[in-house]
Amino acid sequence: MSLWLWATPLPQPFGVINVDKNAAYPKAIAELKAIGALSASVELRQVNYLVVLQKN
Repeated sequence: MSLWLWATPLPQPFGVINVDKNAAYPKAIAELKAIGALSASVELRQVNYLVVLQKN
């Protein structure tokens, strides 16, 4: 994924990001917070399995 996409501010703030247990997520979230693309108050929530339900 391109860095410009991550550096683009999101239109609405949110408080929690749910992800799976991939070890790369904490580092990525820390980097986004460091460059200001993500609010410092955002919490990272890692779960064993992330199930995404899609409505078709």
